[in-house]
Amino acid sequence: MSCEWMICGEGITMTLLIVEPDKYLRDFLTRAFERSGYLVLAAVNEIDSLAFLAQHMPAAIVLDLFPIRKAGALLDELRRFEHTATIPVLGLVSGDHASTQQAQSLACDVYVHKPFDLEELLYQVTVLAGMPAAPKERDSLDRRRGA
Repeated sequence: MSCEWMICGEGITMTLLIVEPDKYLRDFLTRAFERSGYLVLAAVNEIDSLAFLAQHMPAAIVLDLFPIRKAGALLDELRRFEHTATIPVLGLVSGDHASTQQAQSLACDVYVHKPFDLEELLYQVTVLAGMPAAPKERDSLDRRRGA
């Protein structure tokens, strides 16, 4: 199974899996990524996400790392199987020091702290999924970072 990419209109659409237990944040992220051209699969928990992964191969996963035990179990499950082992994962981490230390013990490719900057999150997922970021996105982030 390879990553799902679809040709839609004038561009390429990537499939993204968001695993977020908080309904409001899950809906917010779903809308934001859909507006950015992604086909979004939104899961409440690891059981839902594994059901999606049995049928779909997302280009990347955005995973809320709280509670850490459940997120760790999902990551372990992903890494066990050849067809899901290479899916890049962005972990959303609460900003406190203890959560950050625990999260870094997990096998995520990138970590973003909550509260997050939406443009930064969109950019990180785009890079993680292997799509080049639009020049407008890069320029905006570079200006904000002072680069």
